Amino acid sequence: MNRCPQCQMEVKPEARKCPHCQAFLDPGLAAQRQAEQAPAATEPTPQSGVSFIVQGVIELLFAASTLLLGWIVGALTVLFSIHFAVKSFRYAATRQEGSGGAVAGGVMCVMAAIAAAILTWLELERKT
Repeated sequence: MNRCPQCQMEVKPEARKCPHCQAFLDPGLAAQRQAEQAPAATEPTPQSGVSFIVQGVIELLFAASTLLLGWIVGALTVLFSIHFAVKSFRYAATRQEGSGGAVAGGVMCVMAAIAAAILTWLELERKT
């Protein structure tokens, strides 16, 4: 008879699981069960630093379009630019690969937010 490493009770030599404490005695089976029960890691969608740069350029274009499309577009551009700036800075803080592009995109989004805010303010001042 063998002993269970968990509860030290006697178990049959061919036993794969302790009948007393339910501990797995077979290391392969224990690893398999642990892998089945482990929550799946949810990785965010991988992005490259270039995608953040493209996003920053798009935000700058939207900021420039505030003069043509009005203050509502400017206000929305400020909100989305801040959102994408935070997203890109978080990406840069947690990743090594592509972090330079993420920082550049985040800076462009911040610039777009500032530009859109100024242009929106000027547009509202012009109408009053």
